[in-house]
Amino acid sequence: YSDTLSQWLTIVVIRTLFSAVMHGVATATFGAMLGYSKFRPTRSKIFYTVIGLCNAIFIHFAWNITVSFESTALLGFLFLIFSVTIFIVIFSISLSKEKKIIYTELKGEFNLGIIPESHLSILNSVNRTRKGWINEEIRKSYTRAATTLAFRKLQFKNSVGRSKFYYEKEVEHYRNFIKKLLEEKNI
Repeated sequence: YSDTLSQWLTIVVIRTLFSAVMHGVATATFGAMLGYSKFRPTRSKIFYTVIGLCNAIFIHFAWNITVSFESTALLGFLFLIFSVTIFIVIFSISLSKEKKIIYTELKGEFNLGIIPESHLSILNSVNRTRKGWINEEIRKSYTRAATTLAFRKLQFKNSVGRSKFYYEKEVEHYRNFIKKLLEEKNI
C-alpha cells in the first residue's frame, strides 16, 4: 500500500474522506431508483430496484478495487469524480422533470378554476419561495398544498386498487383545501 507512514496516512485520510462521498452517491443512486419505481407496475418496480441495487454495488466495487492499490488509486478518484458528475446531471434532470410534472398537473387545476393561471409558472419554480406573489399568511401552506396536489394527481394516475382510491381522496382533499384557502383571502 505505501512505503512510509506518511504515505500510508495520506492514503487512509484521502480514502476515508472520499469513501463518504462514494457511499453517499451509491446510496442516493439506489434511493433514486426506488423512488422512480414506486408508482410503476410490479415488473417495473422489481426491474428498477434491481438496477438501482446493481448500480450501487458497482459504484462500491469500482471504488474499493481502484483505491485498494497505489497503482490504481488515480483511477478510483477519476471514477468517483465521474460518478458524482453523472449523479449531479441525473439530479438536475430529475428536478426538471419535477417542474414539468408540477406545471402539467396544476394546469389541469387551472382549467377547473381552482388555481389562478398566474400561479402556474410561480408554483413550479424557485419563485414560489419568494414573498409578494400571494398573501404571505397563506404562501407556505398554499405552495405545499399545490405541489402535493400535483404529485397526488400523478400518483393517482399510476396507481391501482386501494392505492388509486386513496390518491383520489387525497386529490379531492387538496383541491378543497386550496379552494377554501384562496376563497378566504379573496384570490
